[in-house]
Amino acid sequence: MSATAALTPAHLAAGAGFGLIGLAVCAGVALWARPALVALAFLIPFHRLAVAIVDHAGRWPADPVPDDALRAFLARSYYLDLSILAGLVGGALIVQTRRRSFPRPRWLVVVVAADAVAVGLLSVALGVHVPRAAAFSVMLTVAGPLSLLAALCIRPSARTTTAMRWAFVLAAAVLGGVALVEQRIGTRLPLWLGGAAPHADSAFYSGPDSTGYRSGSLLRTPLELAFFMAAALPLALTTLIASRRARPLATIAAGLVIAGLAVTYTRSSYLGAAVGLAVIAVAVVPPRRLRALAPAAVVAAIAATVLVAAGAGGAQLGHGDTGAHLDALGGDVDLVRQKPLGHGFGIIDTIGQQFDPAALPHHRSSEDLWMAKAVEGGVEGFALYASAVGAAAAALVVAARAGRRRGDRGLVLAPAGPLGALIAVAVAGIFLGIEDVSYLVPVWALAGAAASQRPAIDSAGLHAGA
Repeated sequence: MSATAALTPAHLAAGAGFGLIGLAVCAGVALWARPALVALAFLIPFHRLAVAIVDHAGRWPADPVPDDALRAFLARSYYLDLSILAGLVGGALIVQTRRRSFPRPRWLVVVVAADAVAVGLLSVALGVHVPRAAAFSVMLTVAGPLSLLAALCIRPSARTTTAMRWAFVLAAAVLGGVALVEQRIGTRLPLWLGGAAPHADSAFYSGPDSTGYRSGSLLRTPLELAFFMAAALPLALTTLIASRRARPLATIAAGLVIAGLAVTYTRSSYLGAAVGLAVIAVAVVPPRRLRALAPAAVVAAIAATVLVAAGAGGAQLGHGDTGAHLDALGGDVDLVRQKPLGHGFGIIDTIGQQFDPAALPHHRSSEDLWMAKAVEGGVEGFALYASAVGAAAAALVVAARAGRRRGDRGLVLAPAGPLGALIAVAVAGIFLGIEDVSYLVPVWALAGAAASQRPAIDSAGLHAGA
């Protein structure tokens, strides 16, 4: 729909529907905050499937180049994301107004809230090329920080945090199981979901002759699934370590997450997941044992790097070559040099291409999530994004150290999982510019839940009120 097109009754009905969804989420969080967080952690990964079920066209977003009908589908899924995020934040603010105390840790609240507000102001200052693309790009940038702030306001208990982690890991296990089935049936999965078979030049195929098939499961592309699984694996591992009675279920879930990550055949996510697991090892393993295991870990890392590099020319891992990635990175650097203050949100990454490619100043994707932030928001946009991720990671490190000083493994694992997930996505993002609400909201909400635990507040020297 163009900017000047009149609103039809269908558009108004759709807007009312998304508004009702947002109000329902807001009411659910305000009235039953902790169960609502657990439910959202499980349901959000299936947001696109929900739209496909109710979409009258039955379209599934598997096409590499969206047509008008597919862009309409994607717009509806983005509006759903926005409704859920707005409802979550609104409900959390209502919960906060019932309390007299300020959310803690206060420094984290101030830093992350300031970053989110600054991103919104920056998007306006830089101008808007494609309004819907810009709005969704801003939403993706602030979705994580706002989810963290919502969790800090709600302050879920340790039991609720564990339930949230289980919910997200089980959702990841479902997606991993579907990905395994997709490896057997190939393009029949998107066809069953009402979409078209992916084109040979899309991310679903890899190798010089596009002979290898990569699973996308119930997410839009294999790349989104790869980032999702890279974020889920550290959380699955911490769930497995912390589980006692439900260890068999946790083992199966972790296995499905590993399998789901494997069948995406995405090297950047393999590397990100490995670094995320290393972060958990540092947090969980006692320092003496860690020093003893360090040489073996280095050897294993080198061996894994060699094996991945050797397989890069195969039919599966050969999608995209190093030279193309470096060329794209060089192009991003040139764009930042041209406009250090930013070109505007939603104009370079795959978000903009899904809305209106003809209106984009630069019609190509970024191969680096971090550089995409710099191209869109300039040096200041890059700094805001990095500061939000850094602040969340620092708060989780404080929480993990507090748990270790108390000798409580549960208090160590609670922040170690989301910390590993954040690091995994950050590392994978160096090589691919992928973001999706399916993992941003649950992972950052888990980070906020872990950072708000009382031991972390005490260790930071802050007031430890209710």
